[in-house]
Amino acid sequence: LERPFPTMLLLFHPATYASKVFLPAMQELDRLLRQGHVPVSVAALDLTASPLPPDSFMWQYPGAEAPHLQLILPRSMDGEAGVVDYDGL
Repeated sequence: LERPFPTMLLLFHPATYASKVFLPAMQELDRLLRQGHVPVSVAALDLTASPLPPDSFMWQYPGAEAPHLQLILPRSMDGEAGVVDYDGL
């Protein structure tokens, strides 16, 4: 993601209950951030969408444990984007 501002990314699987709760919540959060003119992007990635992510990605972010939430920070490490995984703890 080449953006000049942070991005909140939700990796979801449509079959998990938590994803069914988090996806509408993230849509509402996106609406509130836009309304408040906060420069943060909100995006969602369906882990079942075609083409499927590589096996190595699915190993790290299994669909059965979805949703997974990430914060992507532009130019945080030597000009490259940094990724912060939220593990729920």
